[in-house]
Amino acid sequence: MPGGLYARLCYAFLVYHYCYCFNCRKDAEISSLNSKLENEQSLVAQLQKKIKELQVKTKIPSLTIHSLRGCCSVLSPRRG
Repeated sequence: MPGGLYARLCYAFLVYHYCYCFNCRKDAEISSLNSKLENEQSLVAQLQKKIKELQVKTKIPSLTIHSLRGCCSVLSPRRG
């Protein structure tokens, strides 16, 4: 029954090879997805930083305008 043993060995090798290739593909896919996730997280962090910078920049002129309005209302003669 050497033919039967050879066939079983060939089958075992094919199963092993298929599982190995399948796992390699899955590992590569997981690695690719992790890389994409890291890139997205980096982009989110950059955008959050930019938003905070813009919020600070818009608060300063807003405070200045409110301060000027307050000064103008105190200094300008009252109408009415």
